[in-house]
This record gives sequence, C-alpha cells and structure tokens, in this order.
Amino acid sequence: MPRFGSAVIAQVEDLAACVRLAQRVESAGLDFATVIDHPYNPAMGESWTMMTAYAMATSKIRLRTTVMCTPLRQAAVLARGASTLELLTSGRVDLGLGAGGVWEGITSVGYPQLSPADAVQQLTELITVMRALWQDDNHPKEAMVGHYEGGVRTMREQAPEAGWGEPVTIEGKFHSLSAAYCGPRPTHPIPIYIGGNGPRMMRLTGRLADGVALSHGRKDAAGYRRAHQLIDEAAIAAGRHPRDITRMYQVFGTIGEDDAVDLGGRSGFRGTVDQWIDYLMELIVEHGFDEINFYPVNDEARMLRYAEEIVPAVRERLAKEGYARA
Repeated sequence: MPRFGSAVIAQVEDLAACVRLAQRVESAGLDFATVIDHPYNPAMGESWTMMTAYAMATSKIRLRTTVMCTPLRQAAVLARGASTLELLTSGRVDLGLGAGGVWEGITSVGYPQLSPADAVQQLTELITVMRALWQDDNHPKEAMVGHYEGGVRTMREQAPEAGWGEPVTIEGKFHSLSAAYCGPRPTHPIPIYIGGNGPRMMRLTGRLADGVALSHGRKDAAGYRRAHQLIDEAAIAAGRHPRDITRMYQVFGTIGEDDAVDLGGRSGFRGTVDQWIDYLMELIVEHGFDEINFYPVNDEARMLRYAEEIVPAVRERLAKEGYARA
C-alpha cells in the first residue's frame, strides 16, 4: 500500500513549533515526516539537528531528509551521523540526497560550484563511501570510485577486539577513505533516496538508490513515464529489479483555500478535498508513485486536512479497487 508523509520545514522563528508539528504528523496517522536541507539559508534550522529533534519527539513515523545538499556534506561524517540516528530510533531513518542545485547559496558559504557531471560524480562517491562505512552488502558497489583493501593495523590496535573489521580505502575525486575503519553499523540498511529530475540523476537512482524523490511542477505525465523508464533501465543494467526502487512524489498545495494564499512563492496543486483525492489517486494508480510527500508549509490545519480527510479516503479507494503496484 502506498505511504503518505508531510514535510516539516525547520523555520527558526519557532523551532519548538516545528517539533510539535512533527508530533502531529505522527498522531494524525501519516507514515513519515521529511526535512529539507538548505544550510546556507539563515531562516531555516540545520536539517540534521532537526531530524534528531523530531526523532526524539516521535516513536513511530519514519524520518527523511528531502534532500541533503551533499556538496556541503563530508561523506564519512554524514554516514556516521545517519547510522547513529538510525541506532537511536531503531531504524526509522531514511536519507534523501541531492547533488546541489542552489549554487548561489552553496558558493556563498565557501563551496565551489560543480558542473552537472561533477555534481553527480560527487554524489555517487558519497553514496559509495557511506555504504562502505555502514558495511552495507545489500547494494552494488561502484567500481569507478575506488577499491577496498585490508591489512592496515596501525591506526587502532583495538580494532580486532572492537569488531571493526578490515579498514577501507576508497580513492575518489571528491570523497575518499584512507584505511578508515567501518561503523557504527546500522541495525537495518538505511534507505537512500535521490532527489532530482535530470537523466543523470534518474540513472544514478536506478544503479544505486532505494528511492527517488520527484517534485511537483518539474514534470508532466510524459515526464513521469520518462523518469520511470530511465530508472528501470539503469536498475536492470545494474542487475537490480525496478520494483525495489520506491517512487516518491512531492507536492505543495492548498486544500479548499483561496487561490491567493501564498505558498512561499512555490507553485502547487490547489483544490477541494475531493479534487485532492482524485489527484493523489491519479499519481498513484496512473503514474506509478509509491509515496506522497505533502508540503503544508508548516500550516498545521492544512496538514491535518491532508492527513485526516484526504489520505484516509485515498487509502480506502485503493483498498476497494484492489490496488497493487504494477
């Protein structure tokens, strides 16, 4: 059955209210809450810190970044932060990753702008380094990035007793490891979602990721089909099954509100409850999405209408129609 979530934007003007909203997402019966990552924006709290706050205030919902600005993240530190939070939450962490995009913000805090090809290469290397440190044997390893070697014992004499295994060396253009010991190992594989819209990102999703995050307004029906096709082809080429890759759709919008309501300058879907039900059914049944992530722009009443009126109706219709993903 498809899953439904809501974004909780970390607005610094009232971070405590953001934590309460995450709790309401859980109590309203949704499946996951998401956090966006814009560390160059002083109006937003740092996403990893907020993920931890939401995790400690909830007990059931999954928590996901949508998506981490990886040009600003060091791979080994991100990997160990993610696995630590996974251990704290008993496996409720998903990691959404992006290749950049808002380069004005990224360069403003001292990081270089990357070409599209380098941005995807950087992200590929980051995923490879993280999974090496997690000792994740459930996904293909990118031979283009580096190699694994053992035998170095000089860094930590306690490594054998600690169960760290052999150290890992990976030589990459952007992310590397030099005789690094692995861990902490998560208790469950941490799902990685790729956020993006271009062909390079769709192919990377098919090769390496567990899911994709597509956003409202970036594609139409033909675009959805093309994105799914690129993911499927890359997955098959990598020896994977396309069904193993979750397709998430992210949408801003208003529910039965005046068309003049501002969504922070974003486009979105504006409709009644019934129109929203039909729209989500279309996204799931006709366009093949497994998850819907709604952006209420931290409007609790809007989130509750989505969670309590729209989502239950969609779930009921899917059950009555005997929906099963193709």
